[in-house]
Amino acid sequence: MGTMQETILLVDDHRAVRRALRVVLERAGYGVLEAPSGERAVEIAREHGGAIHLLVTDVVMPGQDGFELAQIVRSLRPAVKVLFISGHLGDRLTARPVESMGSYLAKPFRAPDLRRALDELRAQNPAGRRLPAATRPSAE
Repeated sequence: MGTMQETILLVDDHRAVRRALRVVLERAGYGVLEAPSGERAVEIAREHGGAIHLLVTDVVMPGQDGFELAQIVRSLRPAVKVLFISGHLGDRLTARPVESMGSYLAKPFRAPDLRRALDELRAQNPAGRRLPAATRPSAE
């Protein structure tokens, strides 16, 4: 193997969902840090001694939503890549430019879907990439 194990910060307010995702992620070779809320995830991002490579977060959670969480975690760990998971985004997806913040995987999904989404995310440019100027809404 020889490759360094990548660490995922997994955030979902449903314990059963977190457990199931953790099993899939660990079987895929990731180290997993688990948080039941955005607030706890921020604490982990601040306190964890090692690298955090990927943030996998539910979007709709009590308190801080996944988008707010991603912005805070990115401010603490600029290199982190983000995968948003949600079964019900409502207006949030249209209200925010998800592409500029990370990737999105709709629930329900199967284990191979999650692994594929993470592989694609890892293959992307580093976090914080900007869309070409032509596709970005003008600031005027």
